[in-house]
Amino acid sequence: MVFDKTGTLTRGKPIVVKVTAPNNNSEFLLSLAGSLESRSEHPIARAFSQFSDETASVTDFLNHPGQGITGTVNGVEMRVGKKTLFEEVPTSLEESDVSGTQIFLGRGPVAEAGVFVTDEIRPTSAAAISSLRDLELEVVLLSGDSCEVAEKVARAIHINNVIAEVLPEEKRDHIAAMQANGQCVAMVGDGINDTPALAIADLGIAMQSGTDAARNTADLTIMTNDPRAVADGIALSRKTLRVIKVNLMWAFSYNAVALPLAIIGSLAPTQAAIAMALSSFLVVTNSLRLRSFRSLSTN
Repeated sequence: MVFDKTGTLTRGKPIVVKVTAPNNNSEFLLSLAGSLESRSEHPIARAFSQFSDETASVTDFLNHPGQGITGTVNGVEMRVGKKTLFEEVPTSLEESDVSGTQIFLGRGPVAEAGVFVTDEIRPTSAAAISSLRDLELEVVLLSGDSCEVAEKVARAIHINNVIAEVLPEEKRDHIAAMQANGQCVAMVGDGINDTPALAIADLGIAMQSGTDAARNTADLTIMTNDPRAVADGIALSRKTLRVIKVNLMWAFSYNAVALPLAIIGSLAPTQAAIAMALSSFLVVTNSLRLRSFRSLSTN
């Protein structure tokens, strides 16, 4: 079971907690960034919504998966994203802070400001991971965020296997590598950056709050943002499969016994009809046991 971090195990409601702008133009840069981010569907874009100028003209918007976004705001070229989106990032902007994800802002190829964005872990994420372990599933955190931030989140919710600082295509490659090792892989994500991994996984699961691209790519969309629903879905699927197998065993056993008796005349039509009705009753009754399923989160 592979999880994305932002918007999946975290609330997907990031906030700006720190801004470093040596030229004291942070308000201007944040306004440009907010206006540009208003075109983005990535969860981190929500951190800049408070700085957006609704009257700003945004053109040439371009999403760079796993790196950031570029565009023109009121005639000014603007870049918002990771270090790799810029040709030059001054050392004065680079800081190590595990409390959040660092985003750089710049009017061109040189970064002018550094912004730390943090996102709160969902209060039910740890319980979801625990439930999946109870189902004997291996859990992996697969994130494009920095190793420090990803590992901090993983420690908080007790995930031991962390793969960080990966691009969308690299997420897909990691899923493919797991499958090549004989593992059956489910991927849980919510963003456009998760779509390559969701597409290649044996089971792609999208969150309710996910982007249209993620929901359309996934095999399954959980109608909640609570990650415990993922464990519920796996548990219910397993129970459903067990019921199906029992029903098939009963149906085949019934026919294996009843058909030869009917052929040799040892089973009267009336008796056969009663036996058939009893078989159907047993199958339906066995299936109704699924109504007793209770969410793992209520246990």
